[in-house]
Amino acid sequence: MPGTMEAVVSTYRGAYRLHVDLLRVTSASCRG
Repeated sequence: MPGTMEAVVSTYRGAYRLHVDLLRVTSASCRG
């Protein structure tokens, strides 16, 4: 089922991007 794998991969990419953005914001606020 390639469609399911594609959905899973896109969801994983979205979550990863969100996590990276959160990490960047956290480190920036920690630096002040």
